[in-house]
Amino acid sequence: MPKIFLVNTGKDPFLFTLYHDHVCRRAKACTCDSLQERNAAGKPTIRRLPASCQIDAGQASGLLPSEVFHVPQVKSRISEGKLQRVTEEDWAKRGLSRDAWETSKPQERLLLWRSAPVVAMKPVAVKMTTKITKATKPASSGE
Repeated sequence: MPKIFLVNTGKDPFLFTLYHDHVCRRAKACTCDSLQERNAAGKPTIRRLPASCQIDAGQASGLLPSEVFHVPQVKSRISEGKLQRVTEEDWAKRGLSRDAWETSKPQERLLLWRSAPVVAMKPVAVKMTTKITKATKPASSGE
């Protein structure tokens, strides 16, 4: 299961729920806690308690399953520019080690991410061609 981390670029803390339908089912691994209860008939039942995550302003989350992109609050914050997602590919593009990705704590990971140089994309050569066609004179209107 691919992992990512999120950076809260907004000015306020961000709290979201890792809904079972959005995260666990897609990841095929449940992160929910469970609570054993008895229903009205007295039969034991299990109630899922979805995990939640809080990211303070200017801070980073721990590693999360990439399925968090399907959580509505996360999608909304990313589109508003208040949340930045960092994938393992993004991490590698900055020349950072896989070991640091897996073992560093959220604050260490954020410092490494911010201090790593942004690798510029190589310019792509574009060949422009112009096709010149023979111009024709407009038909005279009988003047």
